[in-house]
Amino acid sequence: MILFVMFCAYMASTWSGLDKGIKRLSNLNMILCIGLMLYVLFTGPTVAILETITVGIGDYLQNFIGMSLRISPYSDNEWASSWTIFYWAWVIAWSPFVGTFIARVSRGRTIKEYVFGVLFVPPLLACLWIGVFGGAALHMELNGTDIGLAAATQDNITVALFEMFELMPFTGLLSVVAMLLIFIFLVTSADSASYIVAQMTDNGSINPPLYKRVIWGC
Repeated sequence: MILFVMFCAYMASTWSGLDKGIKRLSNLNMILCIGLMLYVLFTGPTVAILETITVGIGDYLQNFIGMSLRISPYSDNEWASSWTIFYWAWVIAWSPFVGTFIARVSRGRTIKEYVFGVLFVPPLLACLWIGVFGGAALHMELNGTDIGLAAATQDNITVALFEMFELMPFTGLLSVVAMLLIFIFLVTSADSASYIVAQMTDNGSINPPLYKRVIWGC
């Protein structure tokens, strides 16, 4: 049932095109994403979260190159092989779709605006998101009594976020918003990929025909 609903939302947004369904879903997702992040920031340990973000960004800037190239050739480091190298492959695989799609939606903007919007804004938002939720979870785990967040994450990482919501007000609403965010993220990712594949098969057309978008959507 979940996959069927996702398929219907995906096909409807793909059918409606770039300036309607895809744009509206993306804008809705950003509003929900920023709203959820601000709620956790201001209802959680705000000072501890801000300190975590500051330290995290400092470590990120200081160790970016070394950590990006870490592969541990002389030891069996499962984390490096399953995360660092995996994300190399992930970025390389997605770069044609993401790069082309961002170039398409950035049509009419200057090079400076494009570079700022691609290279600075997304990493900053990612650092803020990880810092807010990670900082809140770490503070709860370190300063609570038998919280169990670390154990829950170790057992099943997919429930860690919802276990944290159990410790906050409006647990049910937060869980619904998080599930909706995941749902829309998956739909819009598939939309952008279908749109770009359709564009490639139409000799780079800025607005590929509707039937091609639907065919690639299916």
